[in-house]
Amino acid sequence: MGGAESRSGRLHRRFFPDSPLRSHPVAKIVAVATLFLASRGVMLAFSDRVSWDVYYYWFGLHQDRPAGELLTEYPTPVAWALAGLHAVASELAAFKIWFALIMVGLDALTTVLLWRRSAWMGALWLAFGTAIGPITYFRIDLPTATLVALALLWSSARPRTAGALLGLAAAVKLWPALLAPLLVVGADSQRKPRLVGFLCMGGGLGLASLIIAGWERSLSPLAWQSERGLQIESIAATPLMLGYAFDPGTWHVGYSRFNAAELTGPGAGLALALTSLATVVPALLAAVLSWRLLKKASPEALAACFIAVVAWTIVFNKTFSPQYLWWLAGPVAIWCAWASSRRLATAVGLGTIVLALATGLIFPWCYESVISGSAAGVLLLALRNLGVVVLAFWALAHAWRTTGNFQVASGKQA
Repeated sequence: MGGAESRSGRLHRRFFPDSPLRSHPVAKIVAVATLFLASRGVMLAFSDRVSWDVYYYWFGLHQDRPAGELLTEYPTPVAWALAGLHAVASELAAFKIWFALIMVGLDALTTVLLWRRSAWMGALWLAFGTAIGPITYFRIDLPTATLVALALLWSSARPRTAGALLGLAAAVKLWPALLAPLLVVGADSQRKPRLVGFLCMGGGLGLASLIIAGWERSLSPLAWQSERGLQIESIAATPLMLGYAFDPGTWHVGYSRFNAAELTGPGAGLALALTSLATVVPALLAAVLSWRLLKKASPEALAACFIAVVAWTIVFNKTFSPQYLWWLAGPVAIWCAWASSRRLATAVGLGTIVLALATGLIFPWCYESVISGSAAGVLLLALRNLGVVVLAFWALAHAWRTTGNFQVASGKQA
């Protein structure tokens, strides 16, 4: 082992020790709880800047329309869950508080479960949430991120539960369905229970939605997404946003009926069309990587494939709301613990935290400057997006290298 790698190993062991919580349990539990409460307390202190989506959910449930026509941009199970919360906390202030408390609870649970398996996983999850900021608790993407992380974490140890969790994640946010082929193939021979769990949970919720709400309501989130314009934070909009910053008057940014800042002007239509066509690419990528996992599978390879599919889903999306970056947190944290190279794991983990920090700065702190075309704000956005593209290319290359050699490697999960 070379000197540089040895230094990296010492750095990793110093800041991210891989001992489980049960070793010196009291000290570790106190340390983790202190870090969690301190960081999350700071995040909640700035909640007023990012909590308007929760108000949107609450007002959406107060429309004088049938229940099946409320919050139609979200999958039916999400609307049911929000309606259930509203039944318990009907006042706006109470609804917001309970929504945030549920998210804090999910965050805390995931931190503990990851840290019990590996301090590397838990520390990365904790640092990622701190970096991206208070938006964590006022959007519905944290539950999806938690479900995907636990599905990957338990892919071998609890295969049926892992499949069910991914099925629930797909019912909440749709995109995790792209990961189903990867999980079903998995890192070992336990494919059947993962498939059964996914189909029972995801298929059961889908069938319930169809029976109770009908075809139109079940498909309404897809219709909503297909009608959206080019969001200013998307990867495809980045070159045009740079033009918007340095050539004022050519492009225009405005809020659409989809509650998003969207870009119009030269090239925006083409970028929108290309992203619409490219939505099939992550599905094709998942299919190819699943085939390669059949030839050679390991926990590290599975996690790398998760990162690749999620990252390219973000890259090819015509929208890129700041909370979307949460989709990467679990797979990256888990891959870093399962990776064979500690130096590479340290670089990828810290790089992802930097992306989260940049995202937390963009929204809400620099968002007005991005909308107005300030060069500083747009450049920060462009650098963040470049970093996501770099991560996507790296993940694809690493997933390709670690799969496809016609040998099944069982691998031991950290």
